[in-house]
Amino acid sequence: METNFIFLKKQWPMLATLGQLAEKNIYQDSNTTLIKLGMFAEQLVEYMFAYDNVEEPVDKTQANRVRVLKQNGLLPYEIDQILYTLRKARNKAAHDGYQSVDDAKTNTSLTFKLAVWFKQIYDQWDFVAPKYVEPKEVKERDVIDQIKQESETISKQYEEELKKLKSELDDYRNRATALATTDRKEKIKEGCCTY
Repeated sequence: METNFIFLKKQWPMLATLGQLAEKNIYQDSNTTLIKLGMFAEQLVEYMFAYDNVEEPVDKTQANRVRVLKQNGLLPYEIDQILYTLRKARNKAAHDGYQSVDDAKTNTSLTFKLAVWFKQIYDQWDFVAPKYVEPKEVKERDVIDQIKQESETISKQYEEELKKLKSELDDYRNRATALATTDRKEKIKEGCCTY
């Protein structure tokens, strides 16, 4: 199955992998999908902190990080609401075992919008998003087993990418420039993006 998040693969392979894992599990394990989408949002926020060299809050929760980004003018309202939705769903899935195919499908499409916005603001302002394609349910047993194997492979790739991430984020922090942050803030104010 091709992923809606393929456009992230070159620049942010970890985000692409999390999006792909979320898509693959919608119907078989929606709980995993909700958790992976929350992880996607958390990782994206970490990139934002690194790119703009924003000082981390003392309490490094996702809610506090989002609050700091809003205070710095780096989040438009709609993106803030998507991050809130993903965080609440992830917490419910992780702490209460919650699962819902409908919520998983909705949150996957919201995460796609978040990914498009991120690509436009932090990489390519004129990026035109591909059309979102809702993942289809697969019912044949052999195909389900294949999806599970693919998910395991993707999970292993994710673990390898996670190891590389810390130094990558430190590198972004070291290269962050005030000019780039100012340009992004202006684009956000202008409503540049088509998420």
